[in-house]
Amino acid sequence: MALPDNKALLAILNAGDPLVQIVRGHQAVDEALSAAVAEALAEPHAVEIDRMSFGLKLDLAVALGVLHRESSPAYVSLNRIRNAFAHRSTATLDDRAVRDLYASLSPRQRATVDGSEPAPLDVRKVIAALFFEARQAYYGVRDAKIAEEALGELVRETLAGGPNAIGTPSAGKDEVGIELQEKVARMKRERGLLE
Repeated sequence: MALPDNKALLAILNAGDPLVQIVRGHQAVDEALSAAVAEALAEPHAVEIDRMSFGLKLDLAVALGVLHRESSPAYVSLNRIRNAFAHRSTATLDDRAVRDLYASLSPRQRATVDGSEPAPLDVRKVIAALFFEARQAYYGVRDAKIAEEALGELVRETLAGGPNAIGTPSAGKDEVGIELQEKVARMKRERGLLE
C-alpha cells in the first residue's frame, strides 16, 4: 500500500482552499490508518479494509494496539469536519471546529502539534500530526514483523550451527543485538524499504 510521501502531504496542507486541506488531508490520514491496520492483521486480504468506514478502521486500529485509545478522539473530530465538507456545500472551517479539533488531541498529539510552544490554531498541523502518527504506527508494526522474522532466522542458523550461529559461549548480548540489527537492515534493503 503506497502512502502519500511528505512532498504530497505538504502540497495538500499548503493548498489555499480549506476544502482541499480537509478532504485530501483526511484521505492521507485514512490511507496511513488503512496501511497500519492492514499490516497488523495476520490475513489482511480476508478483510476489505478499503471498504471499511473510517470509524471502523479507527476502532480496529485501537483494538489491534496499533493506535493508543487516547489518540482516537482527534481522528473522530477530523472525520466529523471532513464529513461536513464532503456532504454540505456550505460547510466552512470556522474557529469553533478548529478549537474542538484541538481540544480532542491527546497529550502526545498536542506535543507533536505544539512542539516546544503552544501553536496558533491551525488545522493543517493537526492533519499532519495525525498522518505522521498513523504512518508511524504502520512503520512500527511493519518493522516489528521484520525484526521477528530476522530473529527467527538467527535462531534457525544457531540451531543449525551455521556460520552465522550466535549461540556460542563467547557471543555476548551486544553481539546478538548487532547481528539482529544487521539482519533487519538487510531485510529492509532487500524489500526496498527506506531506513
